[in-house]
Parts: sequence; C-alpha cells; structure tokens
Amino acid sequence: MATNRVIGNGNAIPWRLPEDFRWFRQQTLGKAVLMGRKTFESVDRRPFPERLNIVLTRRPRRYASEVRQKDPLLRIRIRLNPISRTSSGRMMERTLKLGSGDVVFIRSLHQVLRYAEHHDVMVCGGANVYAQLLPLCSTLFLTRVKQEVAGDAWFPAFEHWFERAEILRDTPEFTIERWRRTGSD
Repeated sequence: MATNRVIGNGNAIPWRLPEDFRWFRQQTLGKAVLMGRKTFESVDRRPFPERLNIVLTRRPRRYASEVRQKDPLLRIRIRLNPISRTSSGRMMERTLKLGSGDVVFIRSLHQVLRYAEHHDVMVCGGANVYAQLLPLCSTLFLTRVKQEVAGDAWFPAFEHWFERAEILRDTPEFTIERWRRTGSD
C-alpha cells in the first residue's frame, strides 16, 4: 500500500519491489492464496507455483471455461467448489493437492471460510476482496511503500480492527508490518 493507500493502477501493481515479491513468495509457499478474478487476471492467469490458488468470481464455471479457451496449453487443473455436501448433507472437503498449477474457482466467501478452518489462507487482493475479508482476519501482513502513487484501487480502512504488532522489514523503499486484530469491532 502506498502512502495514499493505493494498491493498484490499471489492474497492475504500480511499483516494482523485488525484495517484497521474494518475501511474499516465502510467506505463501505451501499455503492457499485467495484472490479476486481481476487480481488473477493481473498475473496473466498464471497460478502461483507451489500454492493452492483460490479465485473468487461470480461465475466460476463460466470463468474456468474462458480461462481454458483463451490458453488451452496452460497446464492448470481447474477445480470448482473445494467444499461440497455428501449425500447425507455433511460438508466435506474435496481433496486438493498443493502444487504448481492448482487453481480453484469459487463463487462465495463462505466456501473459502470453510476451507480456512483447516488451512492457512493468505489473501492477496484485490481491493474488494480485502474489504470483504478484513473484518474476519486475525493477522495482517502489510507492505507500506514509502511513496505516493497514482492509482485506481485503494486498500480499505483497517486501523479500527487492528494494531501494529511489529515491523518485520524496513528498507528505504518500503516496510513490511505485521498487524494483529484488537478486541474491539
């Protein structure tokens, strides 16, 4: 997030900080990363390797079909709805292997919340997904870029739910902070 809360411009990150990208990779390896459809498109519809990529979209089946049609050589396994009901009505997690190319398209945050009961889920954008999930998160890892940039997507207000616990990294270009949820809502 830039000093003016910008997180995106034209469906892209408006800065290039390789050290921050390395930190993101290190923190998310082996975990699930949740993103909205626009964020998935901003990374050229390429799943993050060695992570389960969960893409939130209003039309998961149609979007999964579009992804395959636009790039039939893209070797991804598209799965829909990681949580399903058994014949007895009990909720059951479908087997999802973490690996290069795993993408799950879901329609509702309720599905990811059920998945998050058993797995670490790292939210990586965009602005609408952050706004919906911040009230439910316990920890926030925030990169603060030490400049003001032009943009069309902003990080939502979060300070009333969280307090800064520590600065994990401080460079001339950015800081990485860990925030924890406070007791007040």
